Amino acid sequence: MAVETYETSHDGGWASQVHAFTERYLREIARSRVMLAWSVGFPAVFYLLNLALFIDLSTVPDELLGQVKGAVVIGFGTFTTIIVCISVFAQLLVNDIEAGRYEQFRSLPVSPTADLVGRILAGVIVALSAFLVMLGIGVLTGAEYGLRDPASLPLALGAFIAFAVPWLTLGLLLGAVLSDARYATVISTVAALVLYFVTGFNGAEPSMFAADATLLNYLPNTLPNRFLNYHLTTISNWGASGMTPPPVPAGPRWVGLLAAYGAGSFLLALGIMRRLIYKRGVLP
Repeated sequence: MAVETYETSHDGGWASQVHAFTERYLREIARSRVMLAWSVGFPAVFYLLNLALFIDLSTVPDELLGQVKGAVVIGFGTFTTIIVCISVFAQLLVNDIEAGRYEQFRSLPVSPTADLVGRILAGVIVALSAFLVMLGIGVLTGAEYGLRDPASLPLALGAFIAFAVPWLTLGLLLGAVLSDARYATVISTVAALVLYFVTGFNGAEPSMFAADATLLNYLPNTLPNRFLNYHLTTISNWGASGMTPPPVPAGPRWVGLLAAYGAGSFLLALGIMRRLIYKRGVLP
C-alpha cells in the first residue's frame, strides 16, 4: 500500500505529516476565538462564581488556605482540560468532515496515524495551556502551589498527557458520529459538568460522591485530579482539605494506571480514525 510505504520510509515522511497536522490543528484552534473563549472562558467564570458563591473555605486553617485554594483550582483546571479536549476535538473533526477534507485525505498518501498523533499533540498543547491559564487565575485569587519533590514536575506532566488522551478520544468519537459542531459543544459541556458534580468536583470532595469513595482513585476524571493535587501542592494535612478518605494517590502504581488509560484510549482513537474517518480498516 502506498500509505504503508510512506509511513515506513526513512525520509521522515511520517514525522513530517505529524508536524504538518499538529501545526494545522493549532492554527485552526487559534483562529477560532469563539471556540477558545468558550473552552477556556467558561471554566474560568465558572470557577470565579463558585469561589464567590458556593465554596466555603472558612473552616480551613490560615496556614493551609493558599494550598487548599490551589487544590480547588487544580480541580477546576482538570475540568477545563476535559471541556477543551472533548469540545475542541469534536468541533475540529466535525468542521473537517463538513468541509469535505477527508474525501481529499483519503485520495492522498496520508497516514491516519500521523493525523491522529498530530491532533493529539495539538489537543494536549491547547489543553495544557488552558490548564496553566486556570492556575494563573487561581494565583490572582490567592491560590498557592508547590512541587512535592524533584520528580513531581515530570510525573505531573506525564499524568496530564495521559489524562488528556481519553477525553481527546471521546471528542474524536463525538465528532465522528455528530453532524453539527453545536451539538458537540453542548454535549461535551454537559458531560463535563455532570462528571464534575457527580464525582465530587472531580474527586476533590469525596463526601459528595454517592458510591464507594475508593473509586475516586480509579476513575479517569478523578484519579488525574487527585494525583496532580498531590504533586502540585504541598498539603500535608489532607483531611483539612477535604480530599480524604481515600488516601490521595501518589505512587508508581497510579502512574501505570494513568498510562494504561492513555494507551488504551489511543488505540481506540486509532481504530475510530482508521475505520470511521479514513475507512481503511485495520491497516495504516
